[in-house]
Amino acid sequence: MQEKNFGMRDKRIEWLDVSRGILIILMVVGHSTGLFNKYIYQFHMAAFFFLSGYVANLEGKGFFRTLFDKFFTVLLPAVATVLLGLCILWLLHFGHYDVLLSTWEFPGWEQALTSFFVHGDIYVDVLGANWFLITLFGVCILNKIIYLLAHKSSEISIFFSLVLYVTGYEMIKTVDLLHIGMFYMDLIFIGNLFYTIGFFIRKKKIFEWVEKSKAAVGVIFLISIVGSILNRYYLHVMVDWPSHRFGHSVLDGISAMNGIVLVFTASLIINRFLKKCGKLLGYIGKNTMGVLFFHFMFFKVMYLPFYWLGIIGKEDLSCTVPGRMSTSVLEKNYWSIIALGAIVLSLLTWRTLLISKPLEFLLGQNK
Repeated sequence: MQEKNFGMRDKRIEWLDVSRGILIILMVVGHSTGLFNKYIYQFHMAAFFFLSGYVANLEGKGFFRTLFDKFFTVLLPAVATVLLGLCILWLLHFGHYDVLLSTWEFPGWEQALTSFFVHGDIYVDVLGANWFLITLFGVCILNKIIYLLAHKSSEISIFFSLVLYVTGYEMIKTVDLLHIGMFYMDLIFIGNLFYTIGFFIRKKKIFEWVEKSKAAVGVIFLISIVGSILNRYYLHVMVDWPSHRFGHSVLDGISAMNGIVLVFTASLIINRFLKKCGKLLGYIGKNTMGVLFFHFMFFKVMYLPFYWLGIIGKEDLSCTVPGRMSTSVLEKNYWSIIALGAIVLSLLTWRTLLISKPLEFLLGQNK
């Protein structure tokens, strides 16, 4: 998602904001309907790790400065929003309205805090996507350690990251996943490879070379589309990170990189030929964290008109995503309305919250 101090000094990369915008929209669409998940789940979360690595400032900061920065811009927002969510869930519990935020009743503060900090379980369903920020923090710190151990060699870092990537897949095969507190090491090891590749590609200026050639952009874009279609119908690669559902390490990695290239080239094409669309996607891309935090909550808000019209039942209001409802009507016929409404309301809420300086700090937008 969005991080401050991209390591690009004052130069902002337009295609990167557009890519973030595309990816966060795909994430919301993937949560609102399963119709496109055989495409979206090939790459979308790996792409977020890749983009975070692409803008990482590994060379300009020491370990403790990196730890300090990532704590305040990545981990603090995740922890602060979960704690706030638990407070609201606790208050709702007095009126038996827990269903508004979670499928579970408030379990009590001791169990809620222990589950979160010790086991990484988030009782507030609508903040379930916070797993990404927690994992990203772990990736950032691990990657910095690897980079230092590799004597700042990106090639050696990739080798170490490949070893950890394979280790992460082996860990998933075990019943009891290794975690250190809230940090699941399998996800961190796997995400770290895409983060490392992102940094490597930026350092070697590979995307910059592609960007200079319109023909190369077009050809690579078409090839990546074909690759995604072939994957959809023949390889059937789908990855669900928060559920720890992965397939084959090589096929998953190739599919992820194909999707990353697809989004990159699509962003360049949009910026060149659909400038207004690019500006809109860029704006969304600059505010991805707000959509990450609030889109599940506003799914529930968007359910209300359908409940009042009798399209869904009262029990369906507790569902975090339309795909878990007793009827598939929202997931199949109204997913676009739900997704659009959730994105717009999330952006409005996010920008409103950032008006407050204390909230801006807690949400990682003002170090």
